[in-house]
Amino acid sequence: MSLTARRRQSATSSTRVDETGGLGSRRRWRVWPVAWNTSPAGDCDLTFAPEPITGRPTPVVPVDGAPLPASHARHPAALGDDAGGGAPFPLTPNQLAIWTHEALFPNTPAYTIGGCFRLAPGVDAARIIAVLQRVVESHEALRLRFRETPDGPRQYVAPLDGYAQENGPGDDSAFGIMPRQDGNDWDRLIGFELCRPFDLLDKPLFRFNVLEREPSAGHLLLIILHHLIGDFSSIDLIVRDLEQSNLGLSPGEATPFSRAALGQAPEPPAKQPSLGQSWRQAGHLNTHAAARDNQYWTRQLGPLVQAGAAKAARLPRPAAPRFVGFEVRRRLSPALTARVRALAGRFAVTPYILTMAAFLLIEGWETGRRRQIITTTMDLRDRPDLRNTMGYLVNILPLGVEWEDELSFHALCVLVQDAFRRALPHRKLPFAQLVRDLRLVRDAGAQPLSQVLFTWLKFDAGFGHDHVGKMFVDTYVPARNLRAGITHDVVLTVEDRLDTYECCWRFDEDLFQPAKAQEVAGRYQRLLETLDDSGNALLGDLFQTLCRGEAANESFEL
Repeated sequence: MSLTARRRQSATSSTRVDETGGLGSRRRWRVWPVAWNTSPAGDCDLTFAPEPITGRPTPVVPVDGAPLPASHARHPAALGDDAGGGAPFPLTPNQLAIWTHEALFPNTPAYTIGGCFRLAPGVDAARIIAVLQRVVESHEALRLRFRETPDGPRQYVAPLDGYAQENGPGDDSAFGIMPRQDGNDWDRLIGFELCRPFDLLDKPLFRFNVLEREPSAGHLLLIILHHLIGDFSSIDLIVRDLEQSNLGLSPGEATPFSRAALGQAPEPPAKQPSLGQSWRQAGHLNTHAAARDNQYWTRQLGPLVQAGAAKAARLPRPAAPRFVGFEVRRRLSPALTARVRALAGRFAVTPYILTMAAFLLIEGWETGRRRQIITTTMDLRDRPDLRNTMGYLVNILPLGVEWEDELSFHALCVLVQDAFRRALPHRKLPFAQLVRDLRLVRDAGAQPLSQVLFTWLKFDAGFGHDHVGKMFVDTYVPARNLRAGITHDVVLTVEDRLDTYECCWRFDEDLFQPAKAQEVAGRYQRLLETLDDSGNALLGDLFQTLCRGEAANESFEL
């Protein structure tokens, strides 16, 4: 049975997506986990032999090496060079892991990502769509298509044709304008679109929708991608290209849009960004640097895995997980944000490290574990030739930390910082390859190594401020809690919004109730408020202080 057939077969039992849901809206961001200067050298440098591996079969197997169910049949026809725009090439290890997950659990929005942006009043919806078509023409990653072949899944760059320009909710068109209607519930509609999964076989894996509103309010632009072709930095690149397209606010004015207009040199046909990245990752796996990466991770994570730190949280998991989560947002006040930054300076760490250490502590208290593996995201665009490249160019970085209640919070921050600095030179080994090398006994419905993820998004200082004459005003944040695709049990994203930090929590709704989610999010914020200037308070004492405060706080939401 093909991937499409499996999706249709499970449609009756899959999660309903006609309710309010989605990933949440964001302003323009960039991934910002590296807070100190690190010059790529030695192991940090990605040296490889850029040889194509298209002649080597890539079997369709889960990342742990177990065979796929017999129901996941491959496409009977081989993919030839005339498949619509170029010769096919293999998936990267991380892409293959996503593909396998989608085959095992079809019709889930786990790897659907997106954001919704407010457009300035006067920006014409039709012109936005026209420029977005040129954006797709400029970035081949957006035109990637996927097929199953006798040698496994393959990706290829499709030509820019066949895209319908009008659609409504639930339509599969890549571009669309959703006309304004009386009583339209935009929150509900955005949630529906952000939760709607993609058809992976030979179909576009992006959706760009302009939601028309009153002219004085400004339209909304909804950008949705599948993780196979992009990441959150890719959405940032789309926004940047639109900002630099000279679209302006005057209807009828010519709109020059090309790679040259954006200050980008044309990519030579033999060095396509997507294909080049596939070769880079494949080539890295065959280098001495990859062998050193493997040795490092085995040495660092092996003892923690044996001690049970990589086991899934002891929560009742359904037989058919939906991978749908709900969002809880807590915005820190400007005063608390400034204090967190000041504390990080006193502790000689970054706010990224301090807030991640607090997250690790909360998760340790909730699970009762003092040996933990926490994961965070790393943007691999650290090479000049990759900074403007769209695609799935992130990797998961696992950090193993052991701590005791007698440790101070300052010391915990130092432990997390040390683990991050030691792991940073080995970030290029694909996470899917690391999981396979560790030979974990896995639960297919839970993430390997760690079920919690911490990310940090730093917003562009020029976005959303002094927006006169600009296309984008701000992000659109729905008033209701959103439902969205989720890959981990718990995800915390700290959004650095210049004057404030906003903590965006996502919880798997198969595992957590809203009351528990509010409790965890509130406890995290109170932990940041409780930290003293010295950082010498013991972790056990911090926990007792929080418990006493919660017992005395009648307004605490439960």
